[in-house]
Amino acid sequence: MVARATVTTSCGTVSSVSAPVAVTVAAPVVPPGVQVSQSSLPAFGAVEVGAGSQPKSFTVSGSNLTSSLTITPPAGFEIRTGNSPFACCAIVLEPVGGTVPSTTIDVRFAPTTTQAAQASIPVATAGLPEQAVTVSGTGRVATYPVTLSTTAVSGLTPTSATTGGSVVSDGGSAITARGVVWSKTANPVLGITKTEDGAGTEAFTSTISNLLPGTTYFVRAYATNAAGTAYGEELSFTTVTVPLAPEPTVAGTLTASQVTTTSLQLTLAGDNATKRLVVARLGSAVDAEPVDAVTYAADAAFGAGKQLGKGNYVVYNGTGTNVTVTNLRPNTPYYFTVFAFNDNGTPYAENYLTTTPGTLTQTTPAVPVALLLEENFEYTSASLLTANYWSAHSGAGSKPVAVTASGLSYPNYSTGTGKAAALTASGEDVNRSFEPVYGRTPVYASFLVNVSNVSAAGDYFFHLGPKVIGTTFRSRVFVRKTATGKLQFGISGSGAATYAPGEYELNTTHLVVVKYSFDETGSVSQLFLNPTTTLAEPATASASSTETGTTPAAPNDNIGSVALRQGSASPALVVDGIRVGTSYRAVKTGVACTDPELTVPTLATVQTSATECGAPVAFVATATGVPAAPITYSIVKDGVATPITSPYFFPVGTTTVTASVTNPCGTDTKTFVVTVEDKQAPIVQTQNLTVALNAGSATITADQVNNGSSDACGIASMVLSQTAFSCENIGANTVTLTVTDTHGNIASHTATVTVTGTVPTPAIAIIPASKVYTGGVASTLYLGYGPQSATLAASGGDSYSWSPAAGLSNAASANPVFTAQTAGTFTYTVTVTSASGCTATKSITLRVVDARCGNKNDMVSVCHNGKALCLSDNAVAVHLAHGDQLGDCTTASLTATSTSSAQLAEAAELATTLEPVFEAYPNPFTERTVIRFRAGSTGPAQLQLYNPLGQLVKTYYNATAQRGQVYEFTVEGTNLTSGLYISKLLLDGKVQTLRILLNK
Repeated sequence: MVARATVTTSCGTVSSVSAPVAVTVAAPVVPPGVQVSQSSLPAFGAVEVGAGSQPKSFTVSGSNLTSSLTITPPAGFEIRTGNSPFACCAIVLEPVGGTVPSTTIDVRFAPTTTQAAQASIPVATAGLPEQAVTVSGTGRVATYPVTLSTTAVSGLTPTSATTGGSVVSDGGSAITARGVVWSKTANPVLGITKTEDGAGTEAFTSTISNLLPGTTYFVRAYATNAAGTAYGEELSFTTVTVPLAPEPTVAGTLTASQVTTTSLQLTLAGDNATKRLVVARLGSAVDAEPVDAVTYAADAAFGAGKQLGKGNYVVYNGTGTNVTVTNLRPNTPYYFTVFAFNDNGTPYAENYLTTTPGTLTQTTPAVPVALLLEENFEYTSASLLTANYWSAHSGAGSKPVAVTASGLSYPNYSTGTGKAAALTASGEDVNRSFEPVYGRTPVYASFLVNVSNVSAAGDYFFHLGPKVIGTTFRSRVFVRKTATGKLQFGISGSGAATYAPGEYELNTTHLVVVKYSFDETGSVSQLFLNPTTTLAEPATASASSTETGTTPAAPNDNIGSVALRQGSASPALVVDGIRVGTSYRAVKTGVACTDPELTVPTLATVQTSATECGAPVAFVATATGVPAAPITYSIVKDGVATPITSPYFFPVGTTTVTASVTNPCGTDTKTFVVTVEDKQAPIVQTQNLTVALNAGSATITADQVNNGSSDACGIASMVLSQTAFSCENIGANTVTLTVTDTHGNIASHTATVTVTGTVPTPAIAIIPASKVYTGGVASTLYLGYGPQSATLAASGGDSYSWSPAAGLSNAASANPVFTAQTAGTFTYTVTVTSASGCTATKSITLRVVDARCGNKNDMVSVCHNGKALCLSDNAVAVHLAHGDQLGDCTTASLTATSTSSAQLAEAAELATTLEPVFEAYPNPFTERTVIRFRAGSTGPAQLQLYNPLGQLVKTYYNATAQRGQVYEFTVEGTNLTSGLYISKLLLDGKVQTLRILLNK
């Protein structure tokens, strides 16, 4: 069955509470009682008068009750059940069947006075002893947040502003702090950017500093009292902008010098700025750039300056031209970028040139090979390691590590005359430090170990660590027992071990070599077990462990200690012959020796002196290796290797030099070449020549032009720029004599070669067979009237040849006769050859017009006033004398005519002499015609062409004409309009005109 109690307060019934009640026939009678879960509640602390605290609770229950259960709160406290409101009234729990189930009573402190209160909440029922729950708390005066306002912003500068606040109400409690807060975003709250302007209710003034120019900020006043922090209204303001300085236009350059394993000097040059910002990054190129109007703090110690982006550190900011960067790591690439900038000497005026800044990549040298530590335990037997240079870093004094009576031995691995160290059980861990080694320089450690007992679980007993070892362990060497009762060795960086697959005997001395390689990104731990190689590191490790991101961070970013560990599952073993170094060979042999390596010079070509065929050359190779050794040099001379020293006199040409260096670790041999060039040019001397043409050509040789050229080392060849000459070369010709010596040097000098000979100037005169006047020019013959043949009289040479031969009496004659047979146009070219064998050509065009008419072609056609007349032979002369022309009017040629009979007679006379000629052919023409004239005497001449409107078309000639010289000019009709054109010739002091008809 279920028991349910009714809850009633003195203010009324609230609810009922039910609980299951198990009823059994045989149940024993339970004595009446009231149960309260606790006798007191934790103190409520200080609560404002009129407010209520957070509730605290207890439970009550009752059994076999005969009356109600009453819970009454004392003054200043309120109670409730369930979700009912808190009240100062008593709660009455009515039992059902005598039972009040477990009921939670919530209590809160609601003080009415400002004093401490301590009272009890009674829990009572009739017939039973009263129980109580103790409560306590302190009433305090009610407080409220401060009410205040923010003062208007004033006094703005690029980096500061003035504001403040005024307190309107202190909220009922003392103001303990006040000031202003600001930020670049709205609603700033208390944080780093604030002022602290004392306490109290007086108005206050706040100065804000360290602002950025030209930036908008939000600000509001704040005040703190017992109720907390309150803010005034928010204001915004913008700081004064600082004008940027002019941006540089030329980027700088970077060069490195004095490079060591931990530092280098940078030289800054080339820019046109007043200042430079140098940013450095390890391992990869700088990938951030400065922002204008921002000042960056620099520190020459890498990693300590302002960081741009991630990993880009400012190492220099200033006006200088060099900086020494420190805190570098050996064998590490560093990337540098220099940004030129101007700032006018004013903060926030920085204007950076970020376009193609100067960059430099420099790798610091690796640390020299060194044996950092050798421990053969040459101490008193049974003495503790902590008494002999070792320190305990864990479990000091517990099973301390002691020196054994004798040491271990291993073939070809010397351990001196010392003892060994014994690890016996879980206990003290010890370490010995050495000069620290940083990333990118591998650390090697070797030792002998003889294990007498170990568990199958195994443990590590040897490891490396930083100089200050702490709990940073690296390259931990493990050992465990296999199922076959043998040993397995393992390695790890800092986590689980990787075991080598091989198994090894207990109670046997083994040689272990550990290699730890690390940088900023991770590490590799390698284990070599009983390696057989003495000098060369084995290509494959027995076991290896690679870890990413486990490299120790500063200040433990180094390896500087070696440790022996006795862990919880520590094996029993003896260790001897510990060596730590920076090379496999150093720890294996105990000698810090490295192979020599030569760097031979690359020499520039050397030139000989003016008087010798060789030159002295200085040379030097360099060698690395420990220990250092002298370098020797040799060349092959006359088939024998001959030692030489620097400087050495080398002959012209290329000589191979062999350099060699030997130290205890080995020998290195390399070659380099020395090139000596004879750059002294030969002395070239020439003489002028005169040579006559024969059959139109002449040849000369370099020897004829040479006039004692010389060279100290011998002449290989002499070449002329021109050896053959022809008629085109008559006169003075400049030739160049080029001399090459036996070493390829070249020099040149010029000479004048005068070529003698004659180039003919051909001329052709047309001599008609008769002087009968035809009214035309000598080059036009008319079938049926006048001369029927003409002699072509060529001049200007020694021999003549005409082409074509057809129509001429003798093509090889200077004066062949042309006989008109049929009407047409006939062009002949004469080739004239001089006594020197030079040739020239001249052409002439003849025209034959058929002027015959009548039934028997025994009459002559004459064009009279545009009408063709067919006349007898004896009537023609009269018509011609009046200006008529021979031939049909449609085919008659327009020829040069005279306006007087005297001129006509003169023209007929000129046909047989070398008197002036003025004619055009063809005429009329459709495409082009040729105008030619010949001067009877040397003097001024001018040839012009006028169009039908009397406008000058073109001046073809305006110069001196030579007597007997024929001048020809082509008139192109393509761009002319059809019509009658007049050609005017001023010649021999006379003006002649020639009508030319263009028919398109």
